[in-house]
Amino acid sequence: MSKASQAAAIGNKFGDRIDQYTNAFVNIAEELLVNYCNEGIKLMRSKIYKTARTGTRSTLAASINLQPIKKTADSVSIATTSDLNYWKFVDKGVKGVRKNRAGNSPYKFRTLGVGDNMLKSFKEYIARTGSTGMSGKKLTGKNKKKQKKDIESEAYAMARATKKSGIKPMRFVREANNKERNKELSDALSTAMGRAIIVSIKKYGNNNK
Repeated sequence: MSKASQAAAIGNKFGDRIDQYTNAFVNIAEELLVNYCNEGIKLMRSKIYKTARTGTRSTLAASINLQPIKKTADSVSIATTSDLNYWKFVDKGVKGVRKNRAGNSPYKFRTLGVGDNMLKSFKEYIARTGSTGMSGKKLTGKNKKKQKKDIESEAYAMARATKKSGIKPMRFVREANNKERNKELSDALSTAMGRAIIVSIKKYGNNNK
């Protein structure tokens, strides 16, 4: 079913409530916005899956979800969010201390120091992407004490290398938020509301004959 047909179907569903115009508008807007955001989440996740080394195991992709819908008497709002606050760095990239792989990103590493949170993130990254380091060195083995030390050392090296060179932008947000998709949403709202009004006129017009 085309997007226009989907919008018309939503308009048909709420058309018999157009006598309560505000309620009809809010209901139509809510359903279309939920559909829009869910499709946007799929597009962003798909971009991350294709680009990130972690692929479908990406914790960032899994963290993208809808926020609770906010409704008033004459408006409805909804948004997508991630509970991982580094999403914006992955999306827009980060300029390195010694190199710039992030273009005109507003974010930049200032020092080569590696904090506890960054070190932890890279250790978790290693756990998800496999047991081989940047040099091809095997990081897992029977000696768990040595394994822990090797992973700690590798995570630190990866973090330092990242801060030197920066992070290349993934630009996954624009997969969901762009002029084309925003126009589709605007057109869908117009189609759905127009259809709801037509259905209402037919219904109440027939009732008044």
